[in-house]
Amino acid sequence: MNKPLAEDRQGNRLTAFFPPSTAPLDAPMPAALAAVWHARHLLLVFDRHRGQWELPGGLIDPGETPWQAAVRELHEESGLHLPTLALAGYGHFHLTDPPRDEYAALYTARVTARHSAFVPNEEISAIRWWDSATPTPHDAQVLDTTLALHIR
Repeated sequence: MNKPLAEDRQGNRLTAFFPPSTAPLDAPMPAALAAVWHARHLLLVFDRHRGQWELPGGLIDPGETPWQAAVRELHEESGLHLPTLALAGYGHFHLTDPPRDEYAALYTARVTARHSAFVPNEEISAIRWWDSATPTPHDAQVLDTTLALHIR
């Protein structure tokens, strides 16, 4: 078995990253994520329920495209509306609870200013711009930050 790109404390693994030209067919793709960059700073949101910093994103709703889900989730979780998100590729994950393999579509954009117009909500308590030249925050989801660094 190949070494994963990253593994979190629960044993979930990011096993591969595929470019946009390689559409996944061997496992479901229920989620879309957004990696928003300002220079070397990455936008992260703090999920109240999981108690960690993550990329904005979430489940793709019925009838929604992965791009629509990424734009919607980014807006819901950070207040940032970026219809310019572009497909960066697909992360392949092996998750443990319940055990399964799945993909997440990763979208990205670069912004000229750090967004700060955020209002905490039921799901997300804060946003931050992580300087990717510094160590990953100890309370960040390593699968997300590793995935984002693949497109930096």
